[in-house]
Amino acid sequence: MQHGNFSSGVLSPATRRRSWFASLDVGRMQQIALIAACVLLGLVMQLYFPRFLSGRNVEVMLTNFVSEGIMALGMTVIMITGGIDISVAATLQFSAIVAAMLLKAGVPVPAAILLTLIAAAVVGLINGTLTNLFKVHPFIITMATLLTLRGVDLVITKGTSISGLPESFTFIGQESILGIRVSLLIFALLAVVVLGTAFGSFRAP
Repeated sequence: MQHGNFSSGVLSPATRRRSWFASLDVGRMQQIALIAACVLLGLVMQLYFPRFLSGRNVEVMLTNFVSEGIMALGMTVIMITGGIDISVAATLQFSAIVAAMLLKAGVPVPAAILLTLIAAAVVGLINGTLTNLFKVHPFIITMATLLTLRGVDLVITKGTSISGLPESFTFIGQESILGIRVSLLIFALLAVVVLGTAFGSFRAP
């Protein structure tokens, strides 16, 4: 005959606590904690700056964060696969310069966007090829790419800005559809496609 808690089928409080902690989803807890921290920060900012959560200010903040948000989407996929790419920001700057130069040369907006995406994809292909070819950690390869692209950007632009882009292109970043900025709509679409595909592919069955 067994004695103690196991004989009666009742777990001790310590055992129940261990079972409860073991059943927690750490990833979900981290997400909840991050959301809670953001909400708390927003409330604190609203307390000290009453216009912080106004519609206009929220729109401006979201619009200003679109570029970083799109980069974060790409980095999310890379980090899910266990990699790292620190040349993302430099690739964004290089892509912007390529797009601006193509548009200034009279290339139609759709073609300029497509060629720019191809140029950015080539940068990623070079990173991946060199990493696999030389068996070097991607941190080293992407750091070299970052420094190289910064130099290329300075040579191409001579340290000056490129202006005078066509209105059909600036529409993407400055205009709205149904009251929502076009750039935000593009980011939302990319988020659905990229994150849905990434998490769907790597989610355990």
